[in-house]
Amino acid sequence: PLPDGRPREIYCGPTQFDFWVTMTADPNTIDIAPQGVTPSEVEYRFICTNKSDFSSGGEADRESNPGNCPEWRNANNVAGDPRTYTVKVGQSGFLLIFRVQARDTWDNQTDLSDQAAMILYVP
Repeated sequence: PLPDGRPREIYCGPTQFDFWVTMTADPNTIDIAPQGVTPSEVEYRFICTNKSDFSSGGEADRESNPGNCPEWRNANNVAGDPRTYTVKVGQSGFLLIFRVQARDTWDNQTDLSDQAAMILYVP
């Protein structure tokens, strides 16, 4: 992922249909956690605003990560850092736009982050 967490396209080869998008909730913005909540109590939701199949828990997520694709991601229901989301997009060139949101165990939700367009892969 980019240092600022913006979504970017990555190539995982070997075919022309092996492109993914990866992003991370930015700890320097409101999407890190509701105020006063420890990181282990936070869940994250990644929303693709122009093609919902690529949102966390969406159809593409279920196909990319069988058995491990909750809409709201936390340290107990995904492997690795729940602030990072990666999903297969297939061919290169989709101009996907994402937002992220966090919530605590009592469903107190942050505002949605600003929209961020996916940065296309450049070999």
